Amino acid sequence: MNIRSVVPEWLLDLLMGYLDPAAAHYSRRPEHYLHRQTWLDTFLSPEHTIAAFPQYHVRFVDRRRWHIKDKLVAKGKYYIHVSEFDF
Repeated sequence: MNIRSVVPEWLLDLLMGYLDPAAAHYSRRPEHYLHRQTWLDTFLSPEHTIAAFPQYHVRFVDRRRWHIKDKLVAKGKYYIHVSEFDF
């Protein structure tokens, strides 16, 4: 395994003590923040997804971005999309 391909250079520098630990905080690296994240099989069910984010309003959409009203229909791979992010 090639360590350079697994660990990004900025993170390796941070782990080695060359950078300020606060520099790794997501609010200081907006160019690396992805608004759409793939979570695949992290969540067991729609209820589990909602319970994981109690501070947010969670809604489920299909591939066409249509709102799914019945949570029981929301099965399969989960992707989290954050439309707005405050730094």
